[in-house]
Amino acid sequence: MIHNKISRRATLLLATFTIFAISLATSCSCSSSSEDDTVKRSSLPRDITEKLMEHGRNDAKKAMEYPEDSFERANALLYIRATESKLRAKGLKQSADIYIHGANQVINQHQEAHE
Repeated sequence: MIHNKISRRATLLLATFTIFAISLATSCSCSSSSEDDTVKRSSLPRDITEKLMEHGRNDAKKAMEYPEDSFERANALLYIRATESKLRAKGLKQSADIYIHGANQVINQHQEAHE
């Protein structure tokens, strides 16, 4: 019985991770603007824009260090999405866009390198 609960939970978590990965990949492919475009469109000071991009990249690099189908990677990717959501919830849409764009760059590069 305990094994069934663990197995169901693992299956649910894996399904959640898969759905999240697909949605993240879709958002990556849909946001094809270059870094320069993202920086140019931002009304934030350039140093803040660059720090947000760097923060997103660093979070994604940490996530990509974990094995592909691991719970650690799933948690790290959920952390990235949660960070983006927190920024949006605080009304910082531009900051969220820049942060997730930086993360998406690393994730896209990683996916392309492992195809």
